[in-house]
Amino acid sequence: MIRELEKKDMNPALQLWLSEIKKAHHFVPESYWDNQAEKMRTEYFPKECYVYEKNEKIQGLILWDDDASILAIIVSSDGYRRGIGTKLLDFAKGKHEILFASVARANEAAVKFFEKNGFVELYTQKDVNTNEEELFMRWEKFPSEESGKKESQ
Repeated sequence: MIRELEKKDMNPALQLWLSEIKKAHHFVPESYWDNQAEKMRTEYFPKECYVYEKNEKIQGLILWDDDASILAIIVSSDGYRRGIGTKLLDFAKGKHEILFASVARANEAAVKFFEKNGFVELYTQKDVNTNEEELFMRWEKFPSEESGKKESQ
């Protein structure tokens, strides 16, 4: 079941985010993510954040900001390849006509996931915090002819 993040979910959601973000971004020092945890709790989780819950356990989450940029989509390791990420992304697609995502190129699984789900690359740049190459991607409910072309910076 997908539902809005509640106050009681904050600690389990933060633990899920921190655990899985470290695995997915193994190329970034873990201390970077540890230092981002409080920012997630106070700045990002209060935005539009939804959790996927099964058997009273949070198995995934998605959150986005006011401009429909996906800030995180996380699935617990034991929920991989069970459609949870796709369900969360489809939920977000149902609320927006356009979505954006930034993905570390080195996170090949995430890049493939977004591409499989209709996102197209707009441009790349170096992430100022991690120094990793980051892909900026867009999904449109009703794609225009231009949406499949990469935009230049």
